[in-house]
Amino acid sequence: MWQTYSLGSIVAGALESAVDKAGIVRDGGVDSYVASFYRAFFFLLAVAALGATGILGDLTFFFHWGYVPLGLVTALSTLLFTYLLRTVEMTVIGAASYLAPLLFLIIDTQILGVALTQAQILGIILLICGGLAFSLDGITHHFRRELTWNIWGAIFFIFVFNIALEAYFFKYLNAAHEVNAVSFYVYSTIPSVLILLAILAWKGRARQLFSRAAVTYLPYAALGKSFDSLNSVLYITALSYATLAQVSAFNALMPLVIVAVAVVAQSLFGVRLRERLDYARLHWKIGAAVLLVLGGFLVA
Repeated sequence: MWQTYSLGSIVAGALESAVDKAGIVRDGGVDSYVASFYRAFFFLLAVAALGATGILGDLTFFFHWGYVPLGLVTALSTLLFTYLLRTVEMTVIGAASYLAPLLFLIIDTQILGVALTQAQILGIILLICGGLAFSLDGITHHFRRELTWNIWGAIFFIFVFNIALEAYFFKYLNAAHEVNAVSFYVYSTIPSVLILLAILAWKGRARQLFSRAAVTYLPYAALGKSFDSLNSVLYITALSYATLAQVSAFNALMPLVIVAVAVVAQSLFGVRLRERLDYARLHWKIGAAVLLVLGGFLVA
């Protein structure tokens, strides 16, 4: 059951990454704060619309004080993700998903005392190798110059800290108050949107919300966040049926799906993503993704 939700989340997440990347690289003139605000705003609208349909749960009001600090963390993650979109390839960003199951499994074993099987140990090794391979250039086999400590810090904050905080908080609200995924995301995103709007005003960038670059970026933000709403709701719904370590490990499929989406979008449809997909690099990325997939399944 939870695997179906997770797989749907992975496909929607890969499509989201492609649209987000295309929007940023198509018009580099869009302000990072403006792009971040619009992505959060359209995510809120998309999740609310999804809740209105009732397909993945009805939208019901429930507010918790924890939504405020979570909104701050989510706002920072949104800004950092814009920075990553401008700086590194989306296939490298997607490979960061291997960090989460690795850390969560360590927490389970070292803090919660869960015993590891030989298959899980092998899975951890494959996750490390796959993630490391994505960090290397497919031709030179040296670490990518763009992967600075700032990049790794942003990746850790978004894909480990933010996801863990969001997931564990949802699991608590779901168990204690029967809060569903769409209601959780609507009311936790409202503080995030308000915080990003306040940052825009503080930075004196509010006028740029209606600039030519911003207007050009709007369709990409709207489409990308439509995919993201499905990605997020399906992912967190899966947590209602499984542990965070299981769901995040299954998410190791993400890099392989992102590579496939990048090939189709860039090579067949000519969408500008600035992904390096020459013969040597593409085969290297596919090999690295396969390691992540195998590792994810063994860990799960």
